[in-house]
Amino acid sequence: MLGKEEEYMSVKEQMRELYKKENKMKRQVMWAWWDNKTKSFHYIYGRENMVKMCSPDGFRNKESKKEGKVVRVVVKEYPTVKGEKK
Repeated sequence: MLGKEEEYMSVKEQMRELYKKENKMKRQVMWAWWDNKTKSFHYIYGRENMVKMCSPDGFRNKESKKEGKVVRVVVKEYPTVKGEKK
């Protein structure tokens, strides 16, 4: 054995926590359509191709006219205000 069993378990637990954090971070990265006219995001999905499926030409025509763009976004959860529905 390379070290004490307590040290091994500590490293194992650290690796598990790191893995959980990485997976949580991956779930937060999303793709969306940014509309320049309304200055807001639309069609928010976990994959770029899912956003592009929302337009017959994959938003190529709108992007060439500078009407918006398919972009990566990070979605964060904010605490709700007391009395507000989730």
